[in-house]
Amino acid sequence: MSWGQRIFDIITPSTWSQINIQHEINFHNLKSFPDYSAIPSSHRMFNGTTALFFLVIPIASLFNYPNRIFCKYGVPVYPFSGIYITLLILIVKIWEKYTNHGGYYSDEVVELSASVGFWLYSISELDKCLRKKEVTIQRNLHEKSTDSHSKNEIGQFPVD
Repeated sequence: MSWGQRIFDIITPSTWSQINIQHEINFHNLKSFPDYSAIPSSHRMFNGTTALFFLVIPIASLFNYPNRIFCKYGVPVYPFSGIYITLLILIVKIWEKYTNHGGYYSDEVVELSASVGFWLYSISELDKCLRKKEVTIQRNLHEKSTDSHSKNEIGQFPVD
């Protein structure tokens, strides 16, 4: 659901409403191209990106060569601590496929799960950055205190 649109009471323009399945202002519910089209639908792109981020990259990162490539190019790797998000998405997609009870509600569960997963990943990355910054600040303070103890009154290091 487009929560921001509802919270701020934004009305969907009629031209956008015609091309959006849920008549909302978002990209992931745009009406798809025909199945035979070479252009993937927004739904397929969302599913592909979600599978890549939550499943393929984390599994590949377990192996040495892909992990080195990911580190070298700064590819974000979703932590295995959040694997339950991936499992929930997979369960919903499998249930949808084999029971024909999918549609709007299962899509919303997948979208919500992916959103929560991306949010948790962002929080874990923010935590890493803050910890790294804290260590750098502590290291700088330690270096300054060490330097001040080894200098004489006029700010020069003593010569032996």
